[in-house]
Amino acid sequence: MSQEVKQPILVRAFAASAAVALASLIWAGCGSPSDPISKETSKYKAADDSSGAAKTITAGNATGKTAVAANDKSQSGSAAQSAGTKKGSGRAGEAANNASGNGAKKAPPTQPPAIPSNQLADYRVPDGTPEELIAFIQQMDERQPRGLTREEMMTDFQKIQQARIGAAEKLLVSKTTDENREQAVAVKLDALRTLAELGMPGVTEHIREFSTALKQDTSPKLARLGRLILFGMQVGDAASGNIEDPQPIMDELKALLADSELGEDTFGATQQAAMVLQSTGHTKLAGEALRQIGTAYKNHKDPQLADAAQQLLDTADLVAADFQTKLEDALLNKPGAMEPLMVEIRKVLGAQRPGRAVYETTSQAAQYLEFTQHFNEATEIYTLIAEKYNAHPDQELAEEATIATANGSRRVGLIGKPFTVEGVTLDGSPFDWNKYKGKVVLVDFWATWCGPCLREIPNITANYETYHEKGFEVVGINLDDERAAVDRFFATQKFPWETVLSADPEAGGFNNPLAVKCGIDAIPFIVLVDREGNAAALHVRGPALEKKLAEMLGPATGKPAGDAPEDKLPPVGGAAVNDSQSFELEIPAATVFVSLNDADANAAADQNNDAAPEESEVNPYLPRLGLAPDELADFILNMQEKPKSIQSRPGFAEAIIAAANQILAAETKDSFQFIAAEAKFDILHKKACMGDEQADKSLMQFVTQMKDDSRERIAKHVRFFTLERQAIDCDNLPLEKIPDLLTELKAYLTQEKLSARHLRMASSTVHAINRLEDSQQCEKHFAEFGGVFAKSSDKQLAAYGKKLAKPAEGIASDLVGKPLELAGVTALGTSLDWKSYRGKVVLVDFWATWCGPCLREMPHVKALYEKHQERGFDVVGISLDKDLDALAKFLEENALPWTTLAGEETEQLAAKCGVRGIPTMMLVDKDGQVVAVSHKVSDLAAKAEKLLDASPQTPAKSPAAE
Repeated sequence: MSQEVKQPILVRAFAASAAVALASLIWAGCGSPSDPISKETSKYKAADDSSGAAKTITAGNATGKTAVAANDKSQSGSAAQSAGTKKGSGRAGEAANNASGNGAKKAPPTQPPAIPSNQLADYRVPDGTPEELIAFIQQMDERQPRGLTREEMMTDFQKIQQARIGAAEKLLVSKTTDENREQAVAVKLDALRTLAELGMPGVTEHIREFSTALKQDTSPKLARLGRLILFGMQVGDAASGNIEDPQPIMDELKALLADSELGEDTFGATQQAAMVLQSTGHTKLAGEALRQIGTAYKNHKDPQLADAAQQLLDTADLVAADFQTKLEDALLNKPGAMEPLMVEIRKVLGAQRPGRAVYETTSQAAQYLEFTQHFNEATEIYTLIAEKYNAHPDQELAEEATIATANGSRRVGLIGKPFTVEGVTLDGSPFDWNKYKGKVVLVDFWATWCGPCLREIPNITANYETYHEKGFEVVGINLDDERAAVDRFFATQKFPWETVLSADPEAGGFNNPLAVKCGIDAIPFIVLVDREGNAAALHVRGPALEKKLAEMLGPATGKPAGDAPEDKLPPVGGAAVNDSQSFELEIPAATVFVSLNDADANAAADQNNDAAPEESEVNPYLPRLGLAPDELADFILNMQEKPKSIQSRPGFAEAIIAAANQILAAETKDSFQFIAAEAKFDILHKKACMGDEQADKSLMQFVTQMKDDSRERIAKHVRFFTLERQAIDCDNLPLEKIPDLLTELKAYLTQEKLSARHLRMASSTVHAINRLEDSQQCEKHFAEFGGVFAKSSDKQLAAYGKKLAKPAEGIASDLVGKPLELAGVTALGTSLDWKSYRGKVVLVDFWATWCGPCLREMPHVKALYEKHQERGFDVVGISLDKDLDALAKFLEENALPWTTLAGEETEQLAAKCGVRGIPTMMLVDKDGQVVAVSHKVSDLAAKAEKLLDASPQTPAKSPAAE
């Protein structure tokens, strides 16, 4: 179970006003109409898929599970959304899944007219028993849309959904069990939601009619489900600005809370409504809604719900007082705005026992005030928090608040006081601070692994060049843990200023005495020291630095000082915020601070890394500033629940890594550390498996970092990735060491519960087997490993294992000297014209996107193609992917210049050709005969050149070029 998030609704709602408009709709539109039709983009899930594309409301929704967070601009579902999930996916859906079975029969709800079907002949719904109808629904759940074009696939996919609706409707009017009826409702709602996503007209109204009928059902579960769907749609209308009077929402909210069966679904739906009321300006009603919810749930038997309810009660007064607006006005320096904000903060911190929600709201306000140079107010808030929480009964919260406020007080306490720098320079000599007397000095705390730090360097350099002659200097304080990393960095980089290290080699990183003295817990951290040697400003980055330097040193030649508008906040991450913008949206956490200590950040900051955003760009997925470890853990869990269409977007992986690194750098519970480490392992591994070399490198750096962790749960992951790397690098082993590696792999895999994560290890294992020279030993290993892989819960790995375990009717090398016949459908949906390749030398490559050795060979295949394609050389790829969406994405991103066969027939083709492991490459001469077979391009390159040199001819037009 995911950890309870303890983030106040107030903080989340700062960014919700724009995006929340669609948050309460029953469909969760993730992806665009141009995306390929797939289970992920359509939310169409097989009946046995318990993962669920759309997650329902849980206790954690009090802290962001249903709300549209500032870090995710995509549309998000609500309580009603859960109604559309399949069996096994979601909590509201569990109302349909956990029925008692053969209880008393309930009268079916009144059925609205069925959605008209244009052509249901292909998927005719049977007039059978409930069991036959359920079996038909399962068949439709598992059926993949077919067609040669996107339009044909779209039409077929709509027919499938219509057939599911038709079967569900027949099941609802039949005499059957409560469980079957509830399953039918879930199926119908899911299909309706899917059709709504596809833009089918009239579906939304049909959902409304069906939910109205459900609301009158004699089954309490279905009646509550209908009410929640209608309430979610009502809230969605309000968020879209379609309802002027919010009172009906409040009336229905109170009615839902009066239900004797109060669960997570109702909690989330009502909390979502409170968010919408707040975001649409009805702050008093929003505060009242929070009090109603908190009162109803504060004594709930579920301790997580009770805790979440207490948080809502803690923040109800702040929401009602429109704390969000007061904070934004103060940050924008609006006249008279600061005192009302401070009054509210003093009031809420003066309560008898404020909880975590109040702590996080007020401490985040202090951080924003600190960052925007409101040091006196930030100091007061840090002091008030420390006084209130140092003896808090929640010891974990007390410790967290004590540390955070002590650091905050140290930072803001620097202002106006003498600032000195001590340490040693890169050559080990003592640093001389005295030579900077009378200068304006920027002291930059940074590290080589910190992406935002490195992205700020060009801005500092530009200002150094502009203002150096006027008396501006820079001193860098490096906070790397290892000196070796600093040396590697400066082997290729030069700064025009001095870099200072800790004089104590054992006190590096954030333990640097100067960093501790300054209360630094996140970087980059910048102190601007005036000519008198006093700290004059903190956090001056981006355009704010030039503005401040112009104030202190006078404008640079040709540049007037103070040209930034007065009604804008000091810039953060290169973007200013005015009063028409959302403060939270413009200041995502990781563009402000990075508190990571990891090599991945260095890679993210690499100029050649396309995943690293420019300074002016904002990663919308990054976690917000100031999240505690438990909040970051819940952030990670929420991110992992996003559909594949979102998870593949730029910045998504970086956001998970950023959150994971912050948890790993903190002293917190093992449970949070496990979530962080496993999430980081998983996201880097997924990217590595798709051919991302930088992710692969970062993965192994992380494995090295964690190799000495004694906790069994971490050690298990380290063991997996270490052994996988040995299999991947098997080509570097002497041939006599391969049997030992295979023995170790077999012993490991036999004890593992194999899943999709083992695909790369499996393909690398087969690659190692193929290095053996004894064919009988190869067959023995194929059979043994195949049997192991066949037991996997992953369909693709299981199918791969079954193919390996099946006794070979022949092997690929048996085809040498014989004609090769190929047929099938290309990835573009056309039939392969194999005869058109006669007169050409062809490399036939059996491969898959999940196969590590295949991806490592792919650049060599492309190089050989580019070298000889004008001489009559071509390539035909035969993909053994079952996940055609993954294949389509790979082909789109890599633009292979040759024809690729795909689909179910490729498995049969591989079996026919005796392909047991991939990559398997066959070199075919101009007459269509197989000349050689290998697993490596290097074994075939020379043979290909000889074939091309044998009889010069004019190459035929490549089908791939058409």
